[in-house]
Amino acid sequence: MTHKEKVERLKSLMQEHQVSAKEVASLVRRAYGTVLNWRCGSQEIPEHHLELLEFKLRLDHESN
Repeated sequence: MTHKEKVERLKSLMQEHQVSAKEVASLVRRAYGTVLNWRCGSQEIPEHHLELLEFKLRLDHESN
């Protein structure tokens, strides 16, 4: 997945699950500022953090 695709995937997940950057930071155990950098594309999103976010959001969605 390219850098641009990861940024778009992050934005899509955030919108689909209606989570804020602060919530994402908590879910993937990263600083709020890091998530803001990911979202604006100024910092590379590690693939494993995106996968972890998808997994946790899916679990949360299934439990509700």
